[in-house]
Amino acid sequence: MHTTATAHTNTNTNTNTNTNTKPAEQFKHYSTSSSSTWPSESIPTDVFMTSSPKITVPTFPPKSLAQPTLNGLPTIYVSISSYRDPMCSVTLTNILGNADLPGRVRVTIIEQNAPTDTFSCLDSPPCASNPTHPLCLHKSNVEVYVLPASSATGPVFARSIGSRLYNGETYAMQVDAHLEFVKSWDSDIISQLDNTANPKAVLTTYLTDVAGSISKTTGYSERSTIPVMCQSQFESTHMGTYLRHGSQPELKPPFKGESILSPYFAAGFFFSYGEFVYDVPYDVNLPMVFQGEEISMGLRGFTKGYDFYTPARSVCFHYYGKRPMLRGRGGEVKKFWENSNKHDGSGKESMKRLINIIGMGEGGEYFKKDEDVYGLGTVRRVDDFFEIFGIDVKGKRAKKELCKFVTSGKMHREFAKYIDKENGGVDYKQLEGYSIPGLHW
Repeated sequence: MHTTATAHTNTNTNTNTNTNTKPAEQFKHYSTSSSSTWPSESIPTDVFMTSSPKITVPTFPPKSLAQPTLNGLPTIYVSISSYRDPMCSVTLTNILGNADLPGRVRVTIIEQNAPTDTFSCLDSPPCASNPTHPLCLHKSNVEVYVLPASSATGPVFARSIGSRLYNGETYAMQVDAHLEFVKSWDSDIISQLDNTANPKAVLTTYLTDVAGSISKTTGYSERSTIPVMCQSQFESTHMGTYLRHGSQPELKPPFKGESILSPYFAAGFFFSYGEFVYDVPYDVNLPMVFQGEEISMGLRGFTKGYDFYTPARSVCFHYYGKRPMLRGRGGEVKKFWENSNKHDGSGKESMKRLINIIGMGEGGEYFKKDEDVYGLGTVRRVDDFFEIFGIDVKGKRAKKELCKFVTSGKMHREFAKYIDKENGGVDYKQLEGYSIPGLHW
């Protein structure tokens, strides 16, 4: 049994020029030009360019969708955005091959490759002679939306397509396309999330480098530390001034085996209950944005009642710098910025929209389409976030002392006691007037 939604799929065949491997047979595909029985719409890849190509994407699924299960067990939706990444197939193989119950895992990939690329996210040995390969055993659990690299406008746009491909699964996970997963990752991360006893919990962090992180004999993690999302500073570029998360402190969790409340969201890894994808979908109107994505998602999530946690343990690790699959191929992994000359000014307009929607802009005109969908929520005030966590929006300053409060576990101890057990989320009304030492300007 598998969790793939047939309403979303068609039977296009992936093409791959790599002569050493071939895509596992019968993978299900979306494509930018195909039709689907799932409702769809035509959207531009860059809302600020009148000449921008339009692509066909599914509409957002209704929140009334029934949760698919595997023999009564909860299911996991995994979204991957891959831009010309030769490690994508390794990541996919890891996800399926190292899960305790791969049948409950549904993976969708937004693959953005160029015609000259000799690799695919679906690279695998021929299934006829390698029937036990994870991509052959679980091919019906994988779906790919094919977007030409020449039309790519950044991770936010690609991930917005991923939001639309969610199909009601119990849990949702977003990861990069160049990771390795530990054995039994699915059971572990579900246990960590459920142990928060918070329906509005989102486990999220920057990932540690894969080097020296996973045992070659057992397949389990050899790390006892994990990065904590607490460090952020304002950055000014030609695109504007925004709050950017920098490198994060990595340490042993203050409470053994327990995920801890943290203020910030990380785009490269999050694991949540599926409702988060419904409530905080990626904004399709932010072409050519890279920095700024995370504070936008974080503040939108916060104002809609969600809480971010540093996981107690890492279940996957990141390839930084050159990737192993590039050996013999030369160069670094390509980035979407190679399309910048075709989108002059779009990034600046996107950033203006982003910072104004989340209450960190300076006013003026900006693109307001679908602000009700991609804007702030009403469960919490965004100003409460700024005040409690030491962010001076007008002065463009952020207090570095926040990390001590978070990494010590004090934020978790003080805030977790106000979690609404019925509806989920920390009740910040109970924290009115709360002052973190050293975090006021």
